[in-house]
Amino acid sequence: MKKKIIFITLVSLLIFCFFNTVHADTTIHLDIETSTGPLFNQDITVAPCDNSNNNNGTMAITAYCAVLQAGLQQPSLASTWDWSWPPGAFLSSVGSTTNGNGIYWGWFVNSTLGSTGLNEYNLASGDSILLNYGINPLKISVDNQSPTVGNTIKFTVTEFGYDSSFNPVWSPAIGGKIVIESNSFDLDDTGSYSFTVPNTNTFTVKGQLANFLDTPQITITPTAPIIISGGGGPQLTNSSDGGTYIPSPPAVKPVFDIKKAYDFLSSQQKDDGSFGDNIYTDWTALALASGNNTDQTPASPHDNSGAGWIKLIKYYADSKMDNATLTDYERRAMALMALGLNPYNTNNENYIQKITDSFDGKQFGDVNEDNDDIFALIVLQNAGFTQTDGIINSDISFITSEQKEDGSWDESVDMTGAGIEALSVFNQDQEVKNVLTKAEAYLKQNQKNTGGWGNVSSTAWAVEGILALSEKPEDWVPARNAESLSDTGGNNGNTPLNYLAANQDIDGGIKDDNTQNKLWETSYAVTALSAKTWNQIMQKFEKPKILAAAETKTEPVQKIATLKNSGLENVNISGSQKIKTITKIKSENLVNQNTAAVINAVNNSPATTTKTGTQKENWFANFFKKIFSIF
Repeated sequence: MKKKIIFITLVSLLIFCFFNTVHADTTIHLDIETSTGPLFNQDITVAPCDNSNNNNGTMAITAYCAVLQAGLQQPSLASTWDWSWPPGAFLSSVGSTTNGNGIYWGWFVNSTLGSTGLNEYNLASGDSILLNYGINPLKISVDNQSPTVGNTIKFTVTEFGYDSSFNPVWSPAIGGKIVIESNSFDLDDTGSYSFTVPNTNTFTVKGQLANFLDTPQITITPTAPIIISGGGGPQLTNSSDGGTYIPSPPAVKPVFDIKKAYDFLSSQQKDDGSFGDNIYTDWTALALASGNNTDQTPASPHDNSGAGWIKLIKYYADSKMDNATLTDYERRAMALMALGLNPYNTNNENYIQKITDSFDGKQFGDVNEDNDDIFALIVLQNAGFTQTDGIINSDISFITSEQKEDGSWDESVDMTGAGIEALSVFNQDQEVKNVLTKAEAYLKQNQKNTGGWGNVSSTAWAVEGILALSEKPEDWVPARNAESLSDTGGNNGNTPLNYLAANQDIDGGIKDDNTQNKLWETSYAVTALSAKTWNQIMQKFEKPKILAAAETKTEPVQKIATLKNSGLENVNISGSQKIKTITKIKSENLVNQNTAAVINAVNNSPATTTKTGTQKENWFANFFKKIFSIF
C-alpha cells in the first residue's frame, strides 16, 4: 500500500509539473499592421486560453490567445473570427478593418508565413508574430552578423508577395533601401547592399520599400581587428581607436557548384519520370543532356545507375502533349534532340512538321510575335534544314527585320540572347553579321554591375548568346566599370558566371522560395554553365528522304493554324520589376501547363545521322541497348 501511495504521489506531481510547464505564461512580440498604420506593436505576455469556438476546447497558449489578450476588446478595436474556415480560427476583422474585396489578413511567425489557423499555433517564448492586412512585409538577412572591422558585409532585403498561381514567394526588394542607423542607401538590382565595417561600434540595420512594412531591425556587432605590435607589412590605422590592423584579404568570389546543381535537379524528378509540367520537364531534360554522357554522375538523376534517365525516357515514350502551342512544340523538339531522340517520329508524332505547318510563306506562327520564329530557326537548323531551303531564308529575313533600333528583340535580354543563338550559324551573311553586332552591343550596354542582367533567367539566356558569338562569359565585365576592376571599387570585376554563382542556394539550386521557379531557373543556369549553346547540346538530324523529295522550295508551306496564344496571363517573376509577359520572358505559355509530354520510344529512335550523312549511334542509343531490356 505504501508503494502504491508513493507511485500515485509521483504521478500526480509529474502531471502537475507538466501542466504548469505547458501552460506557463509566454512572452512574445505581437505586431498587428494595416495599410493605414499599426493597431498593436509591442511585447505581450500571453496566458493560456480556450482555443475552440464553444469554450469547450483544449487550454493552450496560441497566437489566437495573443490577439484576444492584446487589449483589442474595446468596441473600436474588437476582433471577430470566422470558425468555418479550416484549419481553425480565421480572423475576420479588427475594429473597422474587415476582410473583403480581395484583401485578407495574413500572419507570420518569425518572418515565416503561418501555415495553420492562429488557434493552432502554440507560441514559444520570444516568438515574433505579425498579422498584416493590405500591406505585406519585408525580410532582411546579412551574410555576417559579427564581422571584423574592415570586412565588407552584404545585406539582402526581400519582399513578400504571390505569383500568378497565388503561391507565396519572396522576391528581391528592388528599388528599396537599407537604413544603417540614420543613413539610407539604395539596394542594387538583386535587392542587396554591401557595406564596409568602419569600426567596432555596434549598429542597427533595417530594410525599407514603399508600400511594404519595414523589416525588423537587426543588430551588427563588429569585432576588433588584429592589432600589430610591431614589424613590417601592410598596416592601416583604425580611425576610431588609433590602433592598426591587418586589412582583410579581397573577398573570394563564389564558384558555381555544378555537381550540386545537377543533384538538385535530379532530386526534383517525379515518380513518373517527369519534372512536373511540360515546360519544367523539357528545360530540365535539356540541362541534364548538357552533361554529355550517362556515366557522368551529376547527369544521372537520383543515382549512378542511370535509373533516372530510364524513367525520363519512359515518361516521354508513354505521353503525348495536348492543346500545345507552337513554342511548346519547338521546346519539346529541342529536348528530344538534346537527348538524341528523333523529332520526326516521336510516338507517331512529327514535331518538325508541327513547326513547318505553321509557316505562312514569310514567318512561323503568330505574325505579331518573333519568339516562335527564333525558336523555329534554332530547331530546324538542327533538323536537316539549311539556307538552300526557302523556309529558312524567309525566317532569317523575318527575324532580322524584327530587331529593334537598340539591337534587341522585343527590348528583352532573354530574347536577344536567343536571337543571337538562332542567327549565329548564318553569320557569313553580312546583314546577319551586322544584326549580331548590334545585338551584342545591346547585351553589353544592359549588363549590370553584378555581372548579370537583373535575374538568373535573363543572365542564363544572355550567356547562351555570348557562347553563340564564340566569346567567353568570363571575359564579360560591364564596360562602364572596366577601369575599376579591383576588389575595392567599381563592380569588383563581376562576370555573368559570378552572378550565377552568387545566386546558387545551399541545396545546389538557384535561390527562390518557389520550387517550380527554382527548378526552371536552375535548369537555365546549368545549361548556360555547360559552356555549350543549345545548338551544341542538340544532336543533328537529317530530313527524312520522303520529306526531302516531296518538299517544294519555291512554294512555301502554308500556315494551317496560328498555334500561339498571344493573350497570355502575366506571371510575377521577381521583385518590383514584377510582371513580364511569358512570351517575352521565355517563349513559353505557362497558362497551358499540360502534364503530358511527348518523346519517341527508345526502340523507335534511329541512330543519329550527321549532316554529312555518316551514321553515328548517339550515347543514349548505346546506353539503352544495354539496359532497356529490363522493361
